[in-house]
Amino acid sequence: MGDWIKCSDRLPGDELDGMCVIVAVLHFQRGLIADADVWRKGNPASSCPKGSFAFWANTATHWQPLPSPPTE
Repeated sequence: MGDWIKCSDRLPGDELDGMCVIVAVLHFQRGLIADADVWRKGNPASSCPKGSFAFWANTATHWQPLPSPPTE
């Protein structure tokens, strides 16, 4: 598994647009949790030019790409 990347340091790049990543989120009831989410690259003309995560929006604190799938 890869290392966690702070969202404040770097967000996923364009190559991960529409791809699933793992995010860490500080949930108001359950504390720090990890979940899968889809990265949506930003649109310079939108209110979120840097992009966001589809479900957790900008509440994610860290992220990492999914690991490679298993081989047979």
